[in-house]
Amino acid sequence: MRLVSACRVSFFAILILNITFSWSNDNKIANLSYIENKGQWNEKVKFKVDMSGATAFLEKDGITYLLSDKIEHNHQQHEKKALLIEEEHEIEQVIRYHAYNFRWLNTNSTVLLQPSVKEKAYNNYFIGNDKSKWASNVSIYKNVTYKNLYNQIDAKVYSTGNSMKIDYVVKKGAKVSDIQLRYNGTDNIRISNNGQLRITTSLGELVEIQPYVYQNIGGIVTIISCKYTLTDNVVSFKLLEDYDKNYDLIIDPTLIFSTYSGSPVDNWGSSSTYDSEGNMFLGGISLGTDYPTTMGAFQTTFGGPLDSFSNNTDIVITKFNNIGTNRIFSTYLGGNNNELLSSLYCTPQNELVVLLVTGSPNFPTTVNAYDTSFNYGFPVYTSMNIYFDTGVDVALTKLSSNGSALVGSTFFGGSGNDGFGFAYNYGDETRSDIALTSDGDIIICSSTNSYDLPNTSGRFQPNFGGDFRDGFIARFNSNLSSNKWATYFGSTATENANGIALDKNENISICGLTNSVDLPGSNVGLNQTLMGFLMAMLLR
Repeated sequence: MRLVSACRVSFFAILILNITFSWSNDNKIANLSYIENKGQWNEKVKFKVDMSGATAFLEKDGITYLLSDKIEHNHQQHEKKALLIEEEHEIEQVIRYHAYNFRWLNTNSTVLLQPSVKEKAYNNYFIGNDKSKWASNVSIYKNVTYKNLYNQIDAKVYSTGNSMKIDYVVKKGAKVSDIQLRYNGTDNIRISNNGQLRITTSLGELVEIQPYVYQNIGGIVTIISCKYTLTDNVVSFKLLEDYDKNYDLIIDPTLIFSTYSGSPVDNWGSSSTYDSEGNMFLGGISLGTDYPTTMGAFQTTFGGPLDSFSNNTDIVITKFNNIGTNRIFSTYLGGNNNELLSSLYCTPQNELVVLLVTGSPNFPTTVNAYDTSFNYGFPVYTSMNIYFDTGVDVALTKLSSNGSALVGSTFFGGSGNDGFGFAYNYGDETRSDIALTSDGDIIICSSTNSYDLPNTSGRFQPNFGGDFRDGFIARFNSNLSSNKWATYFGSTATENANGIALDKNENISICGLTNSVDLPGSNVGLNQTLMGFLMAMLLR
């Protein structure tokens, strides 16, 4: 690699437009979706559904609910004074949770969970380096029915809007009194004067409205009076009038979550791209929650170190059709600590290249990857208040065209923190970029404070040059099994390498930030003098 020229650019002379997006589950959802468990979650979970402020886990003998309080986090905040984020951390944001469940008592051992109304979209999960926990083409449904929950009684789980509903279908010969639900982990449970079931948690009160019970006989709907009964946290249904036992009876309670202030599972966008057919990829981080192993109240620190009730961030990438009306798939990518997405690039074969930073020693890699081992670093916080207690590496992953397989996935870094720059604006520290050569090689640019990046010997700048951070450029083959070369780019102060482009001859251009007075190549560049504390840089 040969440097042609470099220059500093005043912030008043160049505008780099940063487009961000976000999407989340909220009360505008038309209906909830039930995601099957193909090994990506705790084995007790059969299906999972995300709601506004809550997650529900459907199990063989009941349902577990995990509630969370609202995260007051300003996505647009700027940490301008925290130019060296590793040295400053001001705020820890605590997220409060409450887990509770109900268990159906004395159910049939032969109960079968039967999903229906399958969606066209699907999910993929590459979480951790245990391939047995990876899951592809995970189906998503609109309904799940517990068949033969009790003798001649089914329970159909579905939704209307953001309300989760369970219809008990009581068939000929069945006994309504067989249906019993024992609640665990609540602070209190009671029946109100108007017949509602009130469930109190540390985060507020939830309501099960008085059950709507009816029969539809020959198109004529007959309503049957019914009420809840409650004894020692066990809830049952008591009919107040007779019904025609030759026809099905429907018991239809509705659980309402909108009575407490909850937080949906957030997704923060940070990159997008498109494929050869104009379909759109949107990528960011997902602040999800795991299956709770104990009931009651607990709390975690937002974005903090891993604990038994992890709220660590993973990468989530969603592909939409070219008119934005349908989701094609979502792929989740991460390990047991935090990840942040840097950039996306779609190849001519519609394979998606994902550049990110990770603090997870068990981030998923492929067998033939260039580097399958996490290189560690030192603890660091981001301007988004996300903590990496083991330091960070660059990770580079290529997904198959349908998102269901890893074509290649590798770590890249040295003994310091890699993929992590300094922050002038929100999210600056993880801005990196991807370019693709005509033969399919992948070139990335990013930032590092490792003095020992691999494969820099004999290149343009083989040694670390800055007082705390340099930019770097690295080239990999198409399946990420080989790193062909790498080079630093930096001088006596600090550099970020944020963007990359190739011209028709595949010469490399880089843009970023610098506060070095002696930037390499600047003596032949357009602007040869550092003006102020920090300037943009362009190099070729």
